[in-house]
Amino acid sequence: MNKTMFLCLGLMIIFAQIAGNAQKLILIGPNSGTILTTVDSVKLAWHRDANFYGQYALQVSNNSNFTPLLSNLSGHFYDTTVTLYNLSNNIYYWEVFAGASYSSTWSFTINVPPHGLISPADGATMIDPSYPEFYWYSILQPGFQATSYTLCISTSPDSLSYNTCTKYTFYYTGGTLQSNGQPVSLGLNTTYYWMVFDSNHPTIKTDIWHFTTSGTYNLVRAVTLISPPDNAVLYFGVSDVDSVNFVWNKGDVSTRSYDFTVATDSSFSKPFRTSTKNILTDTTQLIKNFAHTQRYWWRVFVTNQVGAHASSLKQSFIIDYPSSILHSVSARTIKSYSSNVKYYNLQGRAVKASALPRIYIQEISGKFVTKLSAIK
Repeated sequence: MNKTMFLCLGLMIIFAQIAGNAQKLILIGPNSGTILTTVDSVKLAWHRDANFYGQYALQVSNNSNFTPLLSNLSGHFYDTTVTLYNLSNNIYYWEVFAGASYSSTWSFTINVPPHGLISPADGATMIDPSYPEFYWYSILQPGFQATSYTLCISTSPDSLSYNTCTKYTFYYTGGTLQSNGQPVSLGLNTTYYWMVFDSNHPTIKTDIWHFTTSGTYNLVRAVTLISPPDNAVLYFGVSDVDSVNFVWNKGDVSTRSYDFTVATDSSFSKPFRTSTKNILTDTTQLIKNFAHTQRYWWRVFVTNQVGAHASSLKQSFIIDYPSSILHSVSARTIKSYSSNVKYYNLQGRAVKASALPRIYIQEISGKFVTKLSAIK
């Protein structure tokens, strides 16, 4: 064995002795492999080295080889505890150095489900006040999942106490504000503060966020048709006043007019009656002189202050004779007035035969009908 080989062997023995004499730092917690599902912060702790008086070097990385280091989490500290905040869901490796002493490499994982508020974003501006939509996660706080939610909104953060705020109840994680079944609009150019509580456990709640509305109502909400309901059959006797009172729900605060149309076709190319109303509270329209056995369609357009439009769903109805009239008419009250175009007298009113498609007439003898049957 030559001198060079003896020199290399000696150096290896010296380095091994130095390494063997280096004191191992003992980590305390969290235990390696810990998975945290309810917090996005963690407190790291290790035992103090009695022979070390300088700063401990903490290294944190998302990779076990510590490349790259997370510079915002790594650093030098005199204390033997460090709390890391606002950690994203990921695995974190950490180790500590104290001069020649060093620790083992431990790891922990942050896996907190999404929680809290979603939108409008905190600090958002120019939010349309027409029908703002609010959304949040089912988990209001880490570790607490709700099934019923109470949204509180106010123009002051000091008024967001559960017992004093304006409340809106939701059974889903968001939507538009509703009051008595009607959508709620907000004020113009106004800053609002909002948060969400667990309706069953109000101590569980989100943080407070805020947003500011714009200066115009850009959207318009379609109204809902109330009466007559869709596919209704309205029965009028031949001596009745065949008028129909149409009713729809009131528009929101941005509504400026209603445009009402009733037509004899579903495309509204053949309007029967139209009208425009500029009074927000006037949500009815009386129309007369409908024809029997004719189907009609109706709808209401809403226009807001900036000219935006929204149409209701269309609904249809038909006017018919009551079955009691069809069955009670006797042969003596029904007469033929023409051999070419047949008319019949129902309770004193001449009605064209073609307008009675639901009636089947048999045994016509001369000018008198001897038998009348109603097909149902």
